[in-house]
Amino acid sequence: MNDAALFPAKQKAGDLFIVLTAGAGLFLSTLDSGIINIALPALAQAFHTSLTVMAWTVTLYSLALTGTIIVFGRLGDRYGRLRIYTLGLVLFSVSSACCGFSQSAGALIAFRGIQGIGAAMLQATATAIITTMVSEDRRGQALGMLAVLMGLGPVLGPSIGGLFLSFGGWPWIFWINIPVAAAGLWGCRFLSGAAVRNHHPVQLDVLGDLSAVFIRALPASGAQLLAFCRTGQCLDLWASHGVCRIVCGIPCKRIVGRLSHCRPRAVP
Repeated sequence: MNDAALFPAKQKAGDLFIVLTAGAGLFLSTLDSGIINIALPALAQAFHTSLTVMAWTVTLYSLALTGTIIVFGRLGDRYGRLRIYTLGLVLFSVSSACCGFSQSAGALIAFRGIQGIGAAMLQATATAIITTMVSEDRRGQALGMLAVLMGLGPVLGPSIGGLFLSFGGWPWIFWINIPVAAAGLWGCRFLSGAAVRNHHPVQLDVLGDLSAVFIRALPASGAQLLAFCRTGQCLDLWASHGVCRIVCGIPCKRIVGRLSHCRPRAVP
């Protein structure tokens, strides 16, 4: 078989390698959003707290992900998608290790927020890596495979979580992310030479993104406050934080919204 016949096979294998590398991070971000749901009772028992408090591990992860995904999408356009994706894998794996070593509920919740930021970096750039590095005739198939990997996370999450809770303990639901992230980093190392460096200057609207975080935080804080009131824990520290978000969130959102529309006037 000559080289001309081997070239399409090599190109197809290269596209598959790109899909698996980008899919590793996307799979982790969706797997971790579902794997912890089944572990909430075990976490509440391990840290001697209530399910309402441990529910913040899910809430803060989702808030951090949705609140920063737009920012990292713009940063990917400015500094390179593969670079942001690689940093996301590093941040996600380090925060996963820290989650497993957490000694208190507050530390676990804080590390879950950092983990959500890493997940935002992965989700904001994974699809863009496919569209910029996979050949156009195979791009649709590659995006379909990426969607399959993304859908496997919530499906396999409860099963994997239950398995590790039964045989390994709750820290392993976080430590399982490390080898998958390491495989993704190994793939990024080989893809870094083939990455398309077509960076564009992008203006970041930080104030607008902060206002979006406030808007997303208000419903979640209200739901958490209602749960605390129903369980008679309105004086708990977490409930007071929820009150602060509700009381201060609306005026802060208005102030930030006005500042984001302010533009410096041109000097004549």
